Amino acid sequence: MVPPQPANKHPPPAGRKETPPMSNTAEVPTLLTPDEVATRLKVKKQTVLRLAQAGKIEAYKLGNGTKRISWRFSPEAVRKYLRDSFQPILAHNR
Repeated sequence: MVPPQPANKHPPPAGRKETPPMSNTAEVPTLLTPDEVATRLKVKKQTVLRLAQAGKIEAYKLGNGTKRISWRFSPEAVRKYLRDSFQPILAHNR
């Protein structure tokens, strides 16, 4: 039997979701690095980080705040960003 996990005393910052606690049987999710996301979107890594800081693409910050922070992105978040930011170009007849 897995003991219950204590509730997080501090809510996540605005625009970021709280990561649910993992059980012993939970599958580890696939997360992408900023470099991997940049390659998929064909943009620079800095652009991906700016999008995350602006809350335009869902991201997770790993670290305790006193050391270097590592950003991670779910493949679903990348797909959602692409879907939400896609704007078709309409051809005008001349």
